[in-house]
Amino acid sequence: MKDAFEQLKTIYFTDYLKALEELRSALDQDQDLEGLNDGDLFYLLRPYCWFLHDPGFQDIYDICNEAVEVYQKYQKDLMEKSDELIGNEFVAVNTFLISYLDHERYDTSEWKILFASAEVATATTADKYAQKLKAIDKAAAESSLKLAALLRSIEGSKHVAYCCLRAMGDQCLGLLQTLIHKFPSDNQNYILHALDAFPGNQEVVDFYTDFIAQTRQEYLKEEAEKYLKQVLI
Repeated sequence: MKDAFEQLKTIYFTDYLKALEELRSALDQDQDLEGLNDGDLFYLLRPYCWFLHDPGFQDIYDICNEAVEVYQKYQKDLMEKSDELIGNEFVAVNTFLISYLDHERYDTSEWKILFASAEVATATTADKYAQKLKAIDKAAAESSLKLAALLRSIEGSKHVAYCCLRAMGDQCLGLLQTLIHKFPSDNQNYILHALDAFPGNQEVVDFYTDFIAQTRQEYLKEEAEKYLKQVLI
């Protein structure tokens, strides 16, 4: 199992996702984490904090940076009027990407309402921009499509990490308790949901109880309370 976790320490997201899938398969056979420390286990959680630069993913950085350059170059062609519900997509997408690139932040502040994760919302907009750019600059359109595919892969990796946590999350509760409040709220919910796979586990009960007492987000408190009931059954 140690070797499987070592593979998660790559700086390339494409390699990371492959290693994560392999870890999920390995956990179906063996959940023994002997010899692993919190430093090793942290790498399982990278999909929930992919925007950090250390450790970071070079390919994510490069693709996002390339897309930002394209969007800024063709701003006049891509800008639309603000939508009453979602706000100005162009501003929201660029704020999200640049906040990651320049400040390693997950900034969704320019989205008025998100009907999905920021990754999915940005990917949807990137697909739309690619269609607009096809007639102007095919290479630019391809850059936007690469961004859309990447962001959907990031979102997919969260589900794979979630499956891993459902197999062994009870063995890294200390690490999860330390980090969970540092993740974006949607990503916190992946972890909360994963832990309801351990009914009757008192340490998991304590984790939920502590989270409910600490979180300031009413939505997450309600989610945690729902999962806690499942564990108490």
